[in-house]
Amino acid sequence: MEYKKDKTDRLIQDTLIALMKEHDYNEITITDIVNKSYLSRSTFYAHYKKKDEILISYLDSMMGHVFEHLEGDSMDILIHIFAHINEEREDIRLILDSSASHLFRKELRKKLISEGI
Repeated sequence: MEYKKDKTDRLIQDTLIALMKEHDYNEITITDIVNKSYLSRSTFYAHYKKKDEILISYLDSMMGHVFEHLEGDSMDILIHIFAHINEEREDIRLILDSSASHLFRKELRKKLISEGI
């Protein structure tokens, strides 16, 4: 059952990112996300309460992958982090160029602090 939840979460996240390629983050509504993802509103709200939660969840997933298995000295860790960020550069650029850039900076700062970097 967890697989279905993860799949739906990913669909909602991917839909938000797709919509951000067409519109600024602040212009996107829950209705837009529901319509483009072909999900019911109740399914959407079973996963997320507001739009910011979608982006934060997406960033948590991305950063969780980036910060997995960090070992070595500070330089090795930074090289590892930047290599993963480079792989996700299109989505990161999209987010940083949007009105949601503050969410990316906030989540990155929180992750760096929690990892002691």
